[in-house]
Amino acid sequence: MGFNSINEMFHWRVQQSATATALLKRGGGRWVEISWKRYYDSVRFISQGMGALGVEKGDRVAIFSTTRVEWIFCDLAILGTGGVTVPVYPTTPSRDVEYVLTNSGAEFLVVENLALLDKVLEIRENLPALKKIILIEGPSQDDDSDIVSLSDVVELGRKQPAGWYEKHSLDVTLDDPATIVYTSGSSGPQRGVVHAHRQLLAEQDLITEVVPLHEAEITLLFLPLAHIFGRVIEFLNISTGIQLALAESYERMLENLQDIRPHIIAAVPRIYEKIYSNVLREVDRKMKVQQHLMKWCLKVGRETSTLLERKQPLPFVQNAKYTIAKRIFFDRFREKFGQRVKYLVSSGAPLGQEIGEFFNSVGFRILEAYGMTELAGAVTMNRPDDYRIGSVGKPLKDVQVRFAEDGEILVQGPTVMNEYRNNKKATEEVLVDGWLHTGDIGETDEDGFLKITDRKKDILITSGGKNIAPANIENHIKSDPYIDQVYVHGDRRNFLSALITLNEDNITQWANENGVPFRKYEDLIQKPEIKRLIESRIQLRNKDLSSPETIKKFHILQHLFSQEGGELTGTLKLKREFIDKKYSDILDRFYE
Repeated sequence: MGFNSINEMFHWRVQQSATATALLKRGGGRWVEISWKRYYDSVRFISQGMGALGVEKGDRVAIFSTTRVEWIFCDLAILGTGGVTVPVYPTTPSRDVEYVLTNSGAEFLVVENLALLDKVLEIRENLPALKKIILIEGPSQDDDSDIVSLSDVVELGRKQPAGWYEKHSLDVTLDDPATIVYTSGSSGPQRGVVHAHRQLLAEQDLITEVVPLHEAEITLLFLPLAHIFGRVIEFLNISTGIQLALAESYERMLENLQDIRPHIIAAVPRIYEKIYSNVLREVDRKMKVQQHLMKWCLKVGRETSTLLERKQPLPFVQNAKYTIAKRIFFDRFREKFGQRVKYLVSSGAPLGQEIGEFFNSVGFRILEAYGMTELAGAVTMNRPDDYRIGSVGKPLKDVQVRFAEDGEILVQGPTVMNEYRNNKKATEEVLVDGWLHTGDIGETDEDGFLKITDRKKDILITSGGKNIAPANIENHIKSDPYIDQVYVHGDRRNFLSALITLNEDNITQWANENGVPFRKYEDLIQKPEIKRLIESRIQLRNKDLSSPETIKKFHILQHLFSQEGGELTGTLKLKREFIDKKYSDILDRFYE
């Protein structure tokens, strides 16, 4: 793009689009539009206020908050001082917050509210480097001069000399560090990935070459900004001028979609899985005639999807059938997304092929991408006109991909990280001769599309010596409408077992329809009828797997895996080592 920093790109965008809408947030029962000029002024005053508090070039400033406009304002304000943003997931336990702040050397911390502030105060005595805490919601603390409100920071910023922000923000270069993003810890301890402005800008170049975006278009953000995927979308808002609406929550996502009617949606696979599961259950609830009709529509959609994927023309009869299916079913489904969606983007974890095929069938093209924190976002991606369902696309420009002898994916390109913060040994293990060792196992097909098999550390080796990728099995099983989450276990064991959580709405509906009495959900899942139902659903899925891949035993958990419970990362991936330890008693009993 030719910019020297994210800051310079921001200045350019404001000059280009000053009065146009940049951001939308929900407030007072309506969507409030924020222009680029107002966005700029908010960032400028916060940045100047931070400078007055003592934030200098190179200082690390952490943000401990949910996704909201103030997160974005503070991020750009930190970069404007020449500082380095350190995101912290709002669900992070206090001990892990302490690790991130200590490892990063953060001297300043932005905290969303009093609840999260309490987490910080629990560990504050262990954070001698921490100078100031800025509170987004709530007043400055009269009894603690080191805790100031964001509104007071803004007022302090208003009093600074004119031109302060412009001078400091444009005194930043490509190679100055911009952010330290901590990995989710799905396969071990968190590591702080250091990216300069150079990598963040290079990622914008990669994405915008593949996905054309325009100022008149809009996207809905419900990804955590503590994850690199969310930050990519944040900066795409600046580089392309596309309007960015911030969703209220995951729970209100569909309602927000219908309000905003976005042109592009970016999400982790878990979101698409839940939508797909709900659709299947909706089909099951219909009368027999309607069931057959909707299943016929899905069959027609899959046939049409296959032809389009292969870039083959639609025969007249097939086109006619698809037109009927579209009117009967697909158009109604698309209405839930606001009718303007051009394509969906999926990244952060593998997307089940069955789910990709479904969305493509109803007319939504999911552009699955592959990337990681260490790569500042995506490095391979399916294109709108060149895609392969079940793959993560082809390498983006200036990105090279090759494979180690064991199938591990190695990547070289402009977005590869600088280092792991304060961890030279780990850096040298993954960065060898300019190639990043991703830890993922994959392969390319004859047309150059990359397919991810599994995480190298997650591969299960049975006692019989069979290598098994658990994620593929989990994706296959949890596409069932009655099953919500699956964790497959069996490393060094003689068969595979699984921990299962259920879709509460669908299971409750099934119980009511089939005369299974219960008082509360926790009692219901203990019923023998429910266990028989789930066993039959697993057996149905087992038919599509090889014998070593089939699930022989399972246990239904009462509660869903969650970030709060420690089982999920911020992007809703399974934390395998943690689950193994937390549920070791249950897992060990499978093999007694």
